[in-house]
Amino acid sequence: YLAQANYICLLLAFSMQQVIVLRYFALASSIAAIAFGFLASDEPLWIPILWNALFFFFYLCYLAVAQFKKRDVKLNPTENFLAKTVLMNFSTSEVKSFAKIARTEELPADKKIIEAGTQIDNLYCILNGRAQMFVQSQKIAELKAGRFIGEMSLLTKSKARADVVTKGALKVLVWPHEAIEVWVGEDGARLAILQTALGTQVVE
Repeated sequence: YLAQANYICLLLAFSMQQVIVLRYFALASSIAAIAFGFLASDEPLWIPILWNALFFFFYLCYLAVAQFKKRDVKLNPTENFLAKTVLMNFSTSEVKSFAKIARTEELPADKKIIEAGTQIDNLYCILNGRAQMFVQSQKIAELKAGRFIGEMSLLTKSKARADVVTKGALKVLVWPHEAIEVWVGEDGARLAILQTALGTQVVE
């Protein structure tokens, strides 16, 4: 039964999309494997016991770090704005971490931020002001504070399909794609939460 529980937990772990849930099932699998190693025969099976104890230790450390990241963190006004708008699904620590890799820019009126048919190198978020989207000179949308600009190109790695022009002075946060890739690479769970945040706006 312990051996079957070990493999069932492993199967469930590999079927999970959320990394945290995956780790919990992997932790349970290691516990079952360690118990099996002690009870399966008259002499303990030290090789599987020691290896699964090592796995257990690493899973436990990962979960501890994940819980630490979920702790309450004091946010500055800009970070608080992001947490209440485009990054609502982020933990406070991840909001602070993602905001840290952005720079702030102030753009003049009638400034073309994005040109259709070009490759975009940045993700933008409007902090103050409005921007307009045009397709073949026809206005299709107006974006206000708390909206991403260029999220579709980041998700699909495709060229822009619309022009985006400032309507009056505009204050934005700017994330270079290279910086986002580095940020995501530091923690595998970050890709999912970022895709969720960007995808939510695409659906809207």
